[in-house]
Amino acid sequence: MKKSERETGLNLKTLLLDDDLEMLNVQTQKLIGLGLDVESADSMQRARMLFKQDPMGIKVLITEINFQDGDAFALIKWMRKKNPNMISVILTGDADLPSAITAIKLGFADYLEKPVSMKELQNALLKCRKMIEGLPAADVHTDTRAGRNAAIKTWRPQWHLDLVQLMNESVKYWQYSTRTNRGELAKRSGLWAIQIERNSIRARTMDRYTEIETLPQHPHWDKVLETARFVLRHCPPSSQRFEIEVLLYRLQRLMSADESDFPRTPPAPSIPEEPGEALAPVSGPSHNIPVEP
Repeated sequence: MKKSERETGLNLKTLLLDDDLEMLNVQTQKLIGLGLDVESADSMQRARMLFKQDPMGIKVLITEINFQDGDAFALIKWMRKKNPNMISVILTGDADLPSAITAIKLGFADYLEKPVSMKELQNALLKCRKMIEGLPAADVHTDTRAGRNAAIKTWRPQWHLDLVQLMNESVKYWQYSTRTNRGELAKRSGLWAIQIERNSIRARTMDRYTEIETLPQHPHWDKVLETARFVLRHCPPSSQRFEIEVLLYRLQRLMSADESDFPRTPPAPSIPEEPGEALAPVSGPSHNIPVEP
């Protein structure tokens, strides 16, 4: 068995769809390198023909969004009529918030932006395998620290992972925009307890939300969402906003759908008002973040 197959344990028949022939060839070689059985198509028509030949055998669809003869969202709806268990992944050079929201609604397993690294592609496919087979994304050995950390990630619900990612993306965007640290974010937002140590600001509770291993079992998810909104309001427009907006939308949609599914610690009696001083050129989100009823 090849090393890539042993490490990933993938072995999934995959349909790859991209109208850029050079990119199609590059991604095909990457997938073959990960041990996948790959069918490639450069048009919707070709993809439909390949799918009809083995509709139940194809386990994963990896696709661009827009084509001359249609789009990926119409294609996946058509394919799921014949294979409702097929898992789909977006791999696009035209990422934007509306298409990411549509992908979330249609249940795409992942939304990747080009250029994509081998590691990102491998992680997305491991997620697909887990969804198909109900298997852990990696062999876990809990007698090592790395194994215990991997086990924690396996036992956590997906929204916990999204919560940690949202916090990290928000902190990173804040640091890039204001040239201050996460302690300053905790202080100025008024959402997190802080400690002053040797002329520096620490926010140990907030720090727990940046690692899945230290995230509380019943996290204050509302505080994380408020932190993300605070960062979007007080940092200037930038391409870095996109990931935050997608994660924020996804979590808001989940929480508003059925809050009983998300165990939580009761929030503090009130969240302090934001300070009035200007932190940076003030701008609202580049898109309104809708909350579905």
